[in-house]
Amino acid sequence: MFRKVSGYKKTGRPWLFKTEVWLAIVFIAANLLVLDFFFLRPKEKTVTQIPQNLANIPTTIPSVPLSPTQLSTVSQTAQTQTVVSNSGVKDYFIPLGSGTTSSNDWTSIEGAQAFVDPAQYGTIKTVKFEASISNPNSPQNVSVRLFNTTANHVVWNSEMTMTSDKNAALLISNPVTLDSGNNLYQVQVKTQLMAPTVLTQSRVHITTF
Repeated sequence: MFRKVSGYKKTGRPWLFKTEVWLAIVFIAANLLVLDFFFLRPKEKTVTQIPQNLANIPTTIPSVPLSPTQLSTVSQTAQTQTVVSNSGVKDYFIPLGSGTTSSNDWTSIEGAQAFVDPAQYGTIKTVKFEASISNPNSPQNVSVRLFNTTANHVVWNSEMTMTSDKNAALLISNPVTLDSGNNLYQVQVKTQLMAPTVLTQSRVHITTF
């Protein structure tokens, strides 16, 4: 049924088995590997050498010793609360401390003290002494005042009294005058009936222009 065509001749192997094709594939793969090596590898970081004159700089700052007066001033500055009004007036609240006593004579409350230098607060308008007193057990009159330990005298107009009809009160003095320079101010308390009395808090309130 089928006739043999004359003149037909097989030309060779299929293209997949030709040597030239495999050589081309190997050449292309080699080129891809080279490109990957040069363009896709992580870049090395450049390290800058520190100059010799900068390498010996110390990493810590040597501390400078402070005098007791300077230490007190630094502590006071860190604790002082400042309130500024819209008119530019500033209120400084310098905490003095708290404590207890049952003495019927003027007694310094241990730890209720602070150094205050008026020159640090600019133009002063008023200075007042403020103290909160509490009678937890028995009603009695309790007096409190501010004492300048450095100059060894009472701060005039600072004495205040909570009467026996009150168990607790916030007392605010009339305007007082602070001495010039850095002085240590101490809170003193006196009770009427020697019943335990608590100084809850005390402070110097400075208002400036």
